[in-house]
Amino acid sequence: MGKQKYEINPITSLGILYIKYFMILLISIQHVIRNSANYILGLKAITIVIISCILISCSSAPRYHYSTHKDVSNRSSLNTTLLTKGVKHTAIFTASFYGDNDGFDGQKTANGEIFNKDDLTAAHKSLPFGTILKITYTVTNKDVIVRINDRGPYVKGRDIDLSYAAAKKIGLVRNGVGKVKVTVVKWGDGERIKRSEDGNRK
Repeated sequence: MGKQKYEINPITSLGILYIKYFMILLISIQHVIRNSANYILGLKAITIVIISCILISCSSAPRYHYSTHKDVSNRSSLNTTLLTKGVKHTAIFTASFYGDNDGFDGQKTANGEIFNKDDLTAAHKSLPFGTILKITYTVTNKDVIVRINDRGPYVKGRDIDLSYAAAKKIGLVRNGVGKVKVTVVKWGDGERIKRSEDGNRK
């Protein structure tokens, strides 16, 4: 987490300045009282000054605003990971991968296909099945074309899961997780794969 930055509300400084002015005014009024026969007027003025000081001192405590690198990251993530057909076709995702000795290889994907870690595919929580994406790893600047055929990832802070082959092609396997630039090449129709009882496509 980054270093916290504190910032005092400007109202606090203004209050201090007012108190200084009131103190000067109070001293002036005392001087007037000593040299004037109108004591009642002087006492009223003193009363007003005292009440004003009390009101300022009872005002709400100064508020402190802080921000961290984590906060900025979260906000950035919210603003950049949305892809919308006809509106936004490029975004920055946090990518991971699956299929390397984790039990997923050979299992059925969310769209009905059989997952193959050596295919260039990917999982996303909401993009239509069949959507074609260009994935560019920002560290290596290498890219790969993948097709959405599964749902996930379900780990907090991650936006897309690449197949092992796709991650290997762009150099993501070593780091495991990284930022990628995602560009929609073609929007999918969202259809699932229908299979017969023997496992073959209909």
